[in-house]
Amino acid sequence: MKLKSTFALRALSAVAVAGALLIAPVIADELKGVIKSINADANTLVVTPAEGEDVTVTVNEKTVIENVKGKTFELSKLAKIQEKAKGKLKVEVTHEKGVASKILLKGGMRKKAAAKVAPEKAPS
Repeated sequence: MKLKSTFALRALSAVAVAGALLIAPVIADELKGVIKSINADANTLVVTPAEGEDVTVTVNEKTVIENVKGKTFELSKLAKIQEKAKGKLKVEVTHEKGVASKILLKGGMRKKAAAKVAPEKAPS
C-alpha cells in the first residue's frame, strides 16, 4: 500500500513541476501608464506608471501596437501620435523582460487630434 501512495505522490509532483515549467514562460508583465518618450530609431519607449519609476520597453518586429478599436500602428506613427497627445497618451504594455509583445493605446487624445493622425493599415 505504501508503495502505491509514494508512487502516486511522486507522479503528481512531477506533473505539477512540468505544468509550472510550461506555464511560467507564458506569464508576462503588464505595465499601465503614460508614454514619456519614444525613440523610433532605437525601437524603445519610456512609460511612466502611476506608481514607481519610469520603465524603458523595447519594441521588435513581433510587437503589436494597436488602439482599443483594433487598428494597428508602426512605432514611427505612435511617435507622431504621442507628439500630438503632448505627453498624455495612456498605454497598457504587455512585456517580458522589457520587450513588448503588445502595446494598447488607451487614450489621452482628443478626437480631432487623433483624426489628424491616420492609423496605418495592418498588412493583409
